[in-house]
Amino acid sequence: MSEVQSIIKNVQSSGTWDSPHGMLYKFDYEFEDGMVLSANHKTEQPVAAGSEAFYTVTGENNFGKRGKVSRTSTANFNGGGAPQAQAPRSNTAPRAVASASGDKDRAFALSYAKDLAVANLNSSVVAPYGSNAQLMEELFLNADTMLIWLKK
Repeated sequence: MSEVQSIIKNVQSSGTWDSPHGMLYKFDYEFEDGMVLSANHKTEQPVAAGSEAFYTVTGENNFGKRGKVSRTSTANFNGGGAPQAQAPRSNTAPRAVASASGDKDRAFALSYAKDLAVANLNSSVVAPYGSNAQLMEELFLNADTMLIWLKK
């Protein structure tokens, strides 16, 4: 099934699972479009009820559907995490994050920049982002800076 965007109607913890990649937290989701599925997360705080999310059904058995749930769409990304198509940029600075391929540092830098953006949005002193485009521009600039630092 392809990725679908919907509002989370209800989310409930349904246990943990000690996987070979570390502890995973299982959650049962109910979406406004009627979809009910279970998904595993690496954190104890999944996507909150009432928020918009993207989900993909990856399988089904006698216990129900299982899948992936995230706050952001993965439709524009390939397996390596590099964008397949990019929105026009307001500046012409090269993007080290987007141009490096198959690089663990690139993934780390982008993840770190995402964490900074989330921290800014959740703090009491929210950065003055006028739009999602400005937020994404700041995210990629932070990722570029981190990648340059990592390459030193």
